[in-house]
Amino acid sequence: PFEMNRKELISKLYAHLKKCSVNEDMFIRTNEMLSVTERYISELAQYAEGEFVTDEICDVTPLLKMFGLKFVDSYDTLEEKLLEFFLAMTEYAGKTVFICVNLRSCLSLQKAEKLFESVIEHGIPLLCIESSDKGKTRFEKRVVIDDDLCVI
Repeated sequence: PFEMNRKELISKLYAHLKKCSVNEDMFIRTNEMLSVTERYISELAQYAEGEFVTDEICDVTPLLKMFGLKFVDSYDTLEEKLLEFFLAMTEYAGKTVFICVNLRSCLSLQKAEKLFESVIEHGIPLLCIESSDKGKTRFEKRVVIDDDLCVI
């Protein structure tokens, strides 16, 4: 469920970089690079028999796809991966709230505390739904709901 390189997220990343490629700082460099690439392809095509034409490349998206630009997806700990996933989804996919079910079953109290502290520092809204009590961190606000759906 925490796939960093899911299609939705990569597409949003590419759209973001496409906008960046035409901003004030990158516009000239982007056009130069596209022009050089187009000339290279034309020169390379001269080594083949026949006449060829290329599609006009108007933006960097095809190059990003060609080079397979993606997020690093190798983290030492689950909490690092979760934080990076939350940050990427917030930045590029516009997600506003994350809901995790039984997250505390996968994290010790210390690791959960570290993750929750980072989440709060980055302003990421996180709702954790747990089926059992695993101890409370200093960063949690807890609501207990019993079998009769009564808030305790």
